Amino acid sequence: MSDTISHYREQQLVPYRAISTVLAVLSFCIGGAALLGWILDNEYLKRIHPSLVTIKANTAVCLMLVAVSCVLINDRSPSQFNTLIRRSFAAIVALVGIITLSEHVFGWNSGLDQLLFHESIQEAGLSFPGRMGVAASLNFFFLGIALWFLDAKSRRWFSVSNVAVILVVTVTLLVFLYYFYGIERVERIAQYFTIALHTVIAFVSLCVSILLARPERGMIATLLGSSPGAVVARRMLPAFLVVILLGWIRTLTRNSEWFSQNFTTAAFVVAVLLLLAVLIWLTGLSLNRTDRERRAAEFALRDSEARLAALLEQLPVGIGLTDREGRFLIRNSLLNNFVGDRLSSLDPVAAARWRAWDDEGRLLDPTEWPSARALRGESVSPGCEMLYIAADGKQIWTRVLSVPFRDEADEVSGVIVVVQDIDEQRRAENRLDVLVRVSELIRTIHDPYELSYAVAETLGSHLQVQRCLFNETDVERDLEIVHRDYADGTESVAGEHRISEYSSITTAEMKLGNTVVNNDSKTDPRTAADFDRVYAPNGE
Repeated sequence: MSDTISHYREQQLVPYRAISTVLAVLSFCIGGAALLGWILDNEYLKRIHPSLVTIKANTAVCLMLVAVSCVLINDRSPSQFNTLIRRSFAAIVALVGIITLSEHVFGWNSGLDQLLFHESIQEAGLSFPGRMGVAASLNFFFLGIALWFLDAKSRRWFSVSNVAVILVVTVTLLVFLYYFYGIERVERIAQYFTIALHTVIAFVSLCVSILLARPERGMIATLLGSSPGAVVARRMLPAFLVVILLGWIRTLTRNSEWFSQNFTTAAFVVAVLLLLAVLIWLTGLSLNRTDRERRAAEFALRDSEARLAALLEQLPVGIGLTDREGRFLIRNSLLNNFVGDRLSSLDPVAAARWRAWDDEGRLLDPTEWPSARALRGESVSPGCEMLYIAADGKQIWTRVLSVPFRDEADEVSGVIVVVQDIDEQRRAENRLDVLVRVSELIRTIHDPYELSYAVAETLGSHLQVQRCLFNETDVERDLEIVHRDYADGTESVAGEHRISEYSSITTAEMKLGNTVVNNDSKTDPRTAADFDRVYAPNGE
């Protein structure tokens, strides 16, 4: 009974609750018609056919009370008054059932039987005058229990409601089939095992109504689901009717002169065995077909996933999909270069590697990054430029865009993240910008020393270095002259310096017109010998 179909949307459960309401209304009409029959003294409304027993007045009233409760339990937003009414009706019905049952068991008269209308022994036929039968008494007690615990949050108490409904169906079928197959008047139990035909219909309708009122819980969920077990269970339901029909046939033939009772019993057993064999065979076919469909679906799913993975790998950008908590469900290898298992905006460690600024140059908080905004339902496209700092310290400019991923109910179930590496483009734009600014400096500054400093400052800021300078070389005087240098966080080296004091190797290369690149004067073999004497004092 623990199976559920809670993954269905509320709209998919509405038809079941509508059927529940219709069956409750049908039961109310049956009870109302019977009560009207007692008011008008109409035998047709009370017993349908002269050979059948009457539906008692108190039975009719209880059917109406249970039916009203079944209508009320289908209200998805019940008020306190609604809950009070249906629980009160459930308690009344259960109380009437247990009192009447005690009358049968202990042989006393509570006065309930003839409280509304008087019925003579002749009118009652096989039943007790004015008193509902044992079956109806038990059923109303169990229906009251089922309605009382129907909305219990505990699975155990909700199971009590389901078991009570099954007991109602069991008792109803037992008495009905005994009555349907032919009651022997000489049997002492005959007076207790009587039930009106329309009462049977009402009881079955109420049981189905109660189960369908909560289609997402309990045993009914097992039948309504789409799993192979639910499909097989639904296909086996007609077997109940076949067994009932076989029992009726056996009853008709047991006193026949053509067949002995032993033969009819053997024939009945064989018929049941054949029915079971057919059910087993059909179940095997159904499960085999379901298994083939499952295998085909799994193969199609794997093929689809492989195609999707191949497609994502072909994209020139990093792309991925997350769940509602920001955990990545699928992503390509390019995105792996920038993110971990979760969105960086939700991971403080990963967020430390990212920087983003608004239009005014202010640093953005991670809650304002594209992925965080997408989780709130915003679409951030074409995205924003963000700086990523790799583990080796390399800085990479990216463009990050993110949009919410919505389910069928239009609820945000995750986000789609796209990261585009625009580092080369951004740095090319920066270089072009530097060239434009240098050109403007050359056009506007005429003093060569001021120009050299302005250009050094522009290049130093762009390259993010501590020192940038131009020097004037006088080979004849063995001098290199720095008129003014750009220094950020270090001392200026402006002034005159002896060329011969520096590495003779790098000096020779520069005299030949070659560009000399020195990443570290202390470790470069061309300058290491002169590092402590010349380069270190100047902070080079």
